[in-house]
Amino acid sequence: MSPNFTADATQSCEVYLMFNFTDNSVGATSWARDVDGDNITDYTTWHLKHTYNVTGEFDVALTLSDGWVNASKNKGISMLTP
Repeated sequence: MSPNFTADATQSCEVYLMFNFTDNSVGATSWARDVDGDNITDYTTWHLKHTYNVTGEFDVALTLSDGWVNASKNKGISMLTP
């Protein structure tokens, strides 16, 4: 099992921009996503949409499980000042 996800963008100057995250992983049976880098699970869905409404750098983490093994991948998101 190897975590693999994409975001439709990784950088924006738009306020209240919705990012679409698509999971391309194989073999997972559960998902945990932290979209703001606080190490707290924000979503447990396969694909998701999340709106960032403040500027900053965010570390998006996807942790997968197949019931036996956990695996994680991180991706950076930048919300720049318009």
